[in-house]
Amino acid sequence: MDEVIGGRFKVTDTLCGGRAYKAFDTDGRRQVFLKRWEPGDASFEDETAILKALDSPHAPELICTFEDETGRYLAEEWLEGETVEALVAAGGPLEPAEAAELLTGVCEALSFLHWNRQGAIVFIDLKPSNIIIRHSRGNAGNRVGGEIFLVDYEAARRAEPVLPDSRDPGSETRDVGERTFRLGSRYFTAPEVLFGKLCTQSDIYALGVLMGYLLTGREGFPGSYAFKGFPGEFIATCTLPDPEARYKGVSGVAETLREFIRSSAEAGVRDDAGGRRRRRGRSRGAAADDKRGAEGTESVDASVEGSGSGAPAAQGSKAEIPELLKHFRRSCVMVEGNPCFVSELSGVAAFSLKLRTAVFSLSERGRRSLEYYFDGNGKEEPLVADKNVYPFVFDHKSLYLHDVSEWVKRGLVKVTENGGAELYRGAFKLCLELPLRREEDVRRFVDWCFANFDLTVINVDRGDDRRLVNAALENCNYVVATPGSNVEDMESFRNYYLALAENGRLVYSKVRFVAWDYSEQEVPRERLFPVVGRDKYLGEVRRSEQRTKRRNRVDGANTLLPECGGQYEEILERLIS
Repeated sequence: MDEVIGGRFKVTDTLCGGRAYKAFDTDGRRQVFLKRWEPGDASFEDETAILKALDSPHAPELICTFEDETGRYLAEEWLEGETVEALVAAGGPLEPAEAAELLTGVCEALSFLHWNRQGAIVFIDLKPSNIIIRHSRGNAGNRVGGEIFLVDYEAARRAEPVLPDSRDPGSETRDVGERTFRLGSRYFTAPEVLFGKLCTQSDIYALGVLMGYLLTGREGFPGSYAFKGFPGEFIATCTLPDPEARYKGVSGVAETLREFIRSSAEAGVRDDAGGRRRRRGRSRGAAADDKRGAEGTESVDASVEGSGSGAPAAQGSKAEIPELLKHFRRSCVMVEGNPCFVSELSGVAAFSLKLRTAVFSLSERGRRSLEYYFDGNGKEEPLVADKNVYPFVFDHKSLYLHDVSEWVKRGLVKVTENGGAELYRGAFKLCLELPLRREEDVRRFVDWCFANFDLTVINVDRGDDRRLVNAALENCNYVVATPGSNVEDMESFRNYYLALAENGRLVYSKVRFVAWDYSEQEVPRERLFPVVGRDKYLGEVRRSEQRTKRRNRVDGANTLLPECGGQYEEILERLIS
């Protein structure tokens, strides 16, 4: 075949009825994939724009675009590999653990779309022929081992966040355009896509159908796959009619799949050792994700039995749950410029209320400020650049598909234990290996926090990059201000956040106020209510001689102040319920 297109691409094979070709790029000296559109077809601009916006190792490289008398062309990297469709056709259906492993790789590929720095992208056309596995020599005995690539972005579309109270870029997105767009493929297209209501859960719907396809080798509607145990529950949860009732994001889906893979491996070990078959139960990740409601809520039972990360239960029986947790709402809170308040609030949440609590900062400077209150005169980690400091830096994006236990193992997060409860804090390596330098980094980090903790508190230092602070403002579901306990300070903080809201940088409904270092001689709380509104006033934290000593490093560190515990419980009750 001697046909040359665009003056540089020598066609070696014709694919898809003349719409696509395998060709040799005489300029770049490599094989390429050529795709052709008729002149004036707007889908050409759609796919080109998506590929240009993507920064993903799981998408083909865009080489160039051009136009001639025969049409408009897109040239991209040729991927040597096997489509999932060909894999199943050649070797038959997969085992459940194999299917889970393959879908975990698809989740990672989707995460680069859903958390794209220029805004969430919905793939829409997630079907077996659009997923390529590039096998490596080290995975010769593993059918599903290798790199996962998603191809054909013609149907992909951007999604815009729902305002005013969107917190999860992976779960609260909609396409706001009215232009007609190409739908995905039969069976794999979520019902809301047919009505132009795109969201990233539309791709999660397709993951459920893919599971059924991998286990049977046939395409079908979700209800046509009759599986018991985990596969059936996974398919059912992914394909629920209401997008908000599905898994909240691909990180939650990936962790649920990993839990199933781990439990399957354990069951296999038991079978080999004693011939006994363990009944496969539902993974904690699946149970916890199923219990999340449309507003990011999770029932108290899910908090007790295990969070989305699969951690051990922090509390015992249901009778032991404090009254204020009966209507618990999973939360991510931003506090600006008060690490002392952050350390005490998180200590009460973790050690008194047994909430799975985490504390982070946006910068190394902020982390050091927090350490002052958590560790007192404790020895700071040495700033030594040895071979163990950056062991995972080139794979940092995939860290978001792992739960907090993996982060602890890698030294990115450290844990303080007290009476069976745990408080997680960002470690020195976290700022090195997972730097928050872009707004999208913050959005993705907050999304991971929602998936792993009941309560996340992000402390913002006054010297932090304001772009990152604004990203935290947008993605946390509460912003807690801690002015002094007088009318003037309260008014000053209120006006500051109102100004941010007027400039479109903050949703004011998220803001809450706490009177800091309150004393009996100062303004009564009844006079502070009208300044910010009773619904926004969470309470006050009284002055403490012990806190003053701790600030001055007189007594070392004591995160939990007994005389302040009840005050913080009152604040938390109003914050998370």
